[in-house]
Order: sequence, then C-alpha cells, then structure tokens
Amino acid sequence: MSRTRDYFELRTGGSVSYVRYDSVERLADIGGIVLDCDGVLIDEGSSYDLAVREAVSKITSMLTGLEVKTEDIPVELIYTVRSIGSFNNDWDTTYLLATALTSHITTEKSLDIRSRLDKILAGDFLDLDVEPGWEGGDALKIWMKELDALLGQLETTALSPREVLTKILPPDLYRISEEVTQALRYPGKYGESLVVTVFDEIYYGSENMPSLRGVGPFFKYPGRVNDERLLVREETLRRLREIGGKLCLSTGRGSWETYKTLGGLTEYLEKTACIFIGDLVAANPLDRGKYEKPNPWPLREAANLLKTDGNILYVGNSMEDLLMWENANKLENRYLFAGIFSGARGLDMLDLYIERGADLAVSSINILPRILDYLKID
Repeated sequence: MSRTRDYFELRTGGSVSYVRYDSVERLADIGGIVLDCDGVLIDEGSSYDLAVREAVSKITSMLTGLEVKTEDIPVELIYTVRSIGSFNNDWDTTYLLATALTSHITTEKSLDIRSRLDKILAGDFLDLDVEPGWEGGDALKIWMKELDALLGQLETTALSPREVLTKILPPDLYRISEEVTQALRYPGKYGESLVVTVFDEIYYGSENMPSLRGVGPFFKYPGRVNDERLLVREETLRRLREIGGKLCLSTGRGSWETYKTLGGLTEYLEKTACIFIGDLVAANPLDRGKYEKPNPWPLREAANLLKTDGNILYVGNSMEDLLMWENANKLENRYLFAGIFSGARGLDMLDLYIERGADLAVSSINILPRILDYLKID
C-alpha cells in the first residue's frame, strides 16, 4: 500500500516538497545537520559520472585489446548500479561494469586475453596495444540493455560487487570475471590496482597523483574534478547553520576534492566532524567495509563528532544514503532523513523515499531552509 497519505505537500520556490506528518515535531527540533556531497552540494554529473564511463572504456579496452568508446557506456547503467545501494564508491561501479563488459566481449569474440591479464597483474599498465575502430554495434547496445535489466532487479539489495557478478553473469562469463578480478587486483591501492589507478587519474588529474598518492602518474589525464559545479548556494549553508546549529559532511568523497570544489563554503562546516570515506578507503582498501555506506558508521561518527544533543538531520540523495540512515536508526533512533530528488531518476527516488518512510523529500537543498523555517515551532 502506498504511503503517500502519510505526507503533506509544501509548495516553495516553484517546486513541491513532501513532509511526513509524524516527523514535523522532530524536524522542528534539530540539534545538528549532516550533509552528503554528490547530488546534494556538488553536481557529480560532469565529473564522477563521466569519469566512471571513461574509466570503464579505458580498462575494458586494455583488457580486451579492442577499443570500447566512452559513449558505448550508457550513463543510465551507472544510475542502475547505484540503485543497488552498495555502490557509493565509484571504484566499485567501474570495477563491476569493466569486469562484466570484458567477460562478455571476451566470450562473444572468442578472445584469449591471458597474456594481457598477466601484464596487468605484473603492473605493466603501459605496454598494451589497443585495436582502434572496433565497433560493438547493435549487439553491444542490446547486451547493455539486458545488463541494465538484470542490475535493476537487484535494487536495494546492497550486494557487494562480487555478489552482483554472480547474479548477472552466467557460469562461463563468471569464470572469466574471476580471472579479470585477480588481474585487476581489486580492491587495491593506486599504482597497484588498474581500476583505482585509471579512475583516480581520470578524476583527479594525472599531475596531482604524486602529491595525493605519493606515486605516479601512469597516464595523462587533465582531471574531471575541474569540471565540477556547485548545487548549493552560500545563503543556504548560512541559513542551515543558523537553523541546525552545526553542519558537517559525511561523504564518500575524499577531503582534497571536496574542499577544492566547495572552496570558501567550507567555512560553514565543522571540519573536525566531517567524515571523508574516500580518504579512509584509499588508505585502507581492504577495510573499506567498516567505512562505506550503507554501513551506519559514517553517519553515526559524524553525529558524535558534532557533539550536540537532539535530533540529527541527514541530507542525502542516493539509495546508499537512505539505507545508511535506516541502519543508523536501528542502533540509535535520533536520525532524520531529508532526501533530495532531482535529475533523470528524481521521481523514482521520490517514490522510494516515500515508500521507505523518509522524513522529508525536497527537490534541492536550497529549498530546505524554507521548509525547516516553516516547520519550526516557537
């Protein structure tokens, strides 16, 4: 049964927000606000999304020896992967799609890629020729649609990348994926794992890798981080701090790229309370399960570091954000969730927020202060 009857609508700024009736009093009494970044404060469409597609095409081409173009990777496929709820880290998305695509192409073209896998496993990233001009054609497009449908059946399951591969690949392709996984050294560190090395250079820019990771670069990429734009306005953060008392971040990003893009807006944040999962995972890739969403730790740790009493409002926009909030409340019922719905999957996310009982749903963080002001009880 639909839960829409549990919500009332508020029209502000030309858009409609949805507030859960039985959350009004708690939303009016917030002791602190924890913010996600991508899709909330920063538009990741021109950076992370494109970096995933470019990395998948690069890695698949290196593995198979056949050129797979960036435009061959539908952006919708990335969104479907993220709907699973355990793909907050774009390394995982890159690994999953590159591995699945390589397994498919290897089988379809009857390729012997063992020598390539041996070179990659040995860390020889540069001496791999790629045949230009290969076109997957309609057959590849059809398979991509089939893959999207299979991934869509796993929505909200929060399965790991390896578990997803077991669900979407038939046994013969899965055997290839295991060999590919070994060669990719995934999960692993920059300079060791091809997935992490290619993605990080595409996103951060090759010239920044020596200072960020202490080694490299191995390729030549300008850095998609330079194309990011802000979604949040300064006035919004100022008002949220006034309303909520304290603001901090709990994000899958690292601190370097977050502070680079936010610039002077970071002055509104309690920096000592900010959680940057990307930094933790880059330093300890084998311990990532302790830190990554939907594990409740990133939200609970940020709330604890805020050192404030009362309700904590978490603002997110993804499946893993929603699941993390649910998991945190199972341990400590002090967390409220404001879900941002926008973009191509905005209406789908709105439906999901309502069906799973989010406290609030808004189309932009810039509307949030008005909603909270309206709800505030004097």
